[in-house]
Amino acid sequence: MFEFIIFLIFFTTVTIFTTIIIRLKNINLQLILAVEQSIKDIERLSSRPDEGSVEKEHLLSFLNETRDIAYKYIEDMHSALFEYKKSIEYDLNNPNDLSIHKFRKAFDKLQEVYPKDIPND
Repeated sequence: MFEFIIFLIFFTTVTIFTTIIIRLKNINLQLILAVEQSIKDIERLSSRPDEGSVEKEHLLSFLNETRDIAYKYIEDMHSALFEYKKSIEYDLNNPNDLSIHKFRKAFDKLQEVYPKDIPND
């Protein structure tokens, strides 16, 4: 009975972590799509004649800053996910009584990278 409870807790924890990782990957995909759209907008604006060049420069500056922030976030998330995978990989294959605590610690560290201002889908 005790083994079943440990298995149930372990399975639930792995399921929750997998769900969170999938959600983070979806957010990364949305950011990549937004960056690609921004690049297309920059190219479209660059091909237009110089009308409203001040507004165009401000928009280009804003899009470049946004792109840099998005790429930095994506790099941070990828490194955090890799570190998370590396820290729990052994315990996923060889679960024991301390595995849940290691999972929780690794998950808390991963959540530090996750932005606080993104609303729930």
